Parts: sequence; C-alpha cells; structure tokens
Amino acid sequence: MSMLLISTSQAKIQTYQYADEVCEFKNQYDDQKINIKQIKDSITLHRLAFSSKLNTEVFAFTPDKIPSPDILNKLTNEYQQTKQQYQKLSPASLAPYQQLKQIVLRQLDDEYKMNVLIAKSYRNPKVLLTQDYGKTCYAIAEKMNLTGQALKTASLNQHKVFLNQQIKLGQSQQFAQQSLQQLQQKLNQPQGEKYAFLDLLKEWNNCAIDTLPNDEKKLEKLNINKDLFIKSKELYCDN
Repeated sequence: MSMLLISTSQAKIQTYQYADEVCEFKNQYDDQKINIKQIKDSITLHRLAFSSKLNTEVFAFTPDKIPSPDILNKLTNEYQQTKQQYQKLSPASLAPYQQLKQIVLRQLDDEYKMNVLIAKSYRNPKVLLTQDYGKTCYAIAEKMNLTGQALKTASLNQHKVFLNQQIKLGQSQQFAQQSLQQLQQKLNQPQGEKYAFLDLLKEWNNCAIDTLPNDEKKLEKLNINKDLFIKSKELYCDN
C-alpha cells in the first residue's frame, strides 16, 4: 500500500516596507525562508558598513578642543556596548550577509583601535610609532614626535605634499595657496607647535584609513531588495 506524503508547511508571504538613503520600498518576503528580525538586522548591518561606528569625539582641530585623558574611558565604554549590540544582530543566513556582520565588527575594531591611538597621542605621540599602518604613516608619526621649529617645518612640508595631491585631483592653485597661508598663520601663533601636531595628526589619520581593508567590492555585490525579498516595489525616490 503506497502513501502520498503531503507537506503541510506552506510559504506565507509577508510585506515589509522600508527606506534607504534615497528610496522607499514595499517588498514581499517568504517568512518560511527569512524572518523579520533577519531582514531588519541585514538592513542595519548594510547601513553600518558605510558609516562610522563610534560617536565619542577624539579628534581635535584646534588646541582648545584636545580631549582630556578620561576620553579613553568614555571611548572604551562606547566600544564595548556597541560591539555587544552588533554581536546580537542576526542577519540573513545567506553567506554574504553572515560575512557582512563580520565586516562590520572588524570595521568597529579598526575604528576603535585608531581612535585609542589618536586619543593617547596628544600626550604621548610615540604611540603612533607603529608599523601597523605602513611606512608612509610611520614616517608621518616620526614627524609628530619632533618639537619646536622642526615640528612646525615638518607640518608645513607635509601639508605641501597633501596640497600637491589635491591639485592633481583637480583642486585649484589658489585654494592651495590659501590653505598654506592659513596653516602658516596658525604656526606663527603662541600655540604653533600644537597646531603643527594637529595638522600632522590629520595627515596620519587619513594615511591610516587608507591602509585599512577595502570592503567596497564585497559590499557592491549585496542587493537587499533582490537577496532578501521575492518581490520588490519602489514607492518613492528622492532624486
């Protein structure tokens, strides 16, 4: 006697509406394959991958904005809390979205590590003498450990390198001249050494960021509307 087994589990189509930076969508998904938490967490992680993770401000553009040493405690507390929140996120079971979670967690670690170095460097610039960010960044850090006129000269020369790069990218000579003059005026002030240090710190920060892993190609492959939903309808776009 033969028996026909009929599955009683049927797909239940649900609707989820959300908006990204440009458009608003009304999508349908199969709740037998993905649940609403996985959808929300996948979208959250995708957004986080393109943004800063920590709000504690450690960077100073003027000497009077240099943070006090206790900024490290605030930074570490925020990092620990943020990491716990990220670890609780449960994206779609698809491999690229599991990988997305690991990318965001690594980005958080990278951002925290750099911010700790920056916060410590105001009182001990030797902490930046690390090979973790390559020879170019190390060379900038060496300049930041100079003092007096040597520090000011190093800052001015490094700023010229930056401006030459900007000119190659299309920036005007007039802008470069004005920027150089503005820095020179700051260096001539009583707190000129601190301004020199801060300008070099900006260059070190930009240099270090450029050495971090580039996740752009992996992120470009992700398509929330196609990967997670069975049907997607664009409701509105702010073009």
